[in-house]
Amino acid sequence: QHFVLQPSAGGTFTALEGSYNSNMGRIRSSWKASHGVITSYKATVPANTSATAYIPVSDRVTSCNECEGAVYRGKVTRNGKSCAAYELTSGEFEFTISGNSIKVK
Repeated sequence: QHFVLQPSAGGTFTALEGSYNSNMGRIRSSWKASHGVITSYKATVPANTSATAYIPVSDRVTSCNECEGAVYRGKVTRNGKSCAAYELTSGEFEFTISGNSIKVK
């Protein structure tokens, strides 16, 4: 099973979290934002599944690292937003967006 994650900050919200109980297990997603820009994002991908995460980024972002289970696929435009695309395997991931870089662990 494969699914897509694409967080989107808006309005005056500074944080959001949610989950979905799929047939394969619980999918979790949460983010924090400052001035309408996502600064951190957490996701849980259940066992025996995978996901594509589209993390909104500015054009200034030029450095995107990888970690075990999170492979950077490049910058793309999705749903009208500039994003860093990552392929995720089962596990928990935490992205930090700061200045010109994204760090994932």
